Amino acid sequence: SYVAQRGEATMFISFDDEVARSEPLEDLPYCARVILPIHDPNDAGGPVSPEAELLWELEDELVALLEEHQVPCRLVGRLTYDGLREIVFQLSDWE
Repeated sequence: SYVAQRGEATMFISFDDEVARSEPLEDLPYCARVILPIHDPNDAGGPVSPEAELLWELEDELVALLEEHQVPCRLVGRLTYDGLREIVFQLSDWE
């Protein structure tokens, strides 16, 4: 995890270090982003309680559903900035 600036916005970035250090997986060539608005962001653009916990729960539920349906994908990162939360996946196909 680290913090960076994107123009005027502060970005909070977390990513799978193993993925970042390796070649892209041939069986997961696509990238998909799930973008969630933060309804009441703090001054840095991130969520505060109880919304912060809700976003973690939503991410956990999404990953559980993907696993339950055996969707070939991998959670590779999370970005929080300017009132948005992005959850980034590598996946095998768009279906």
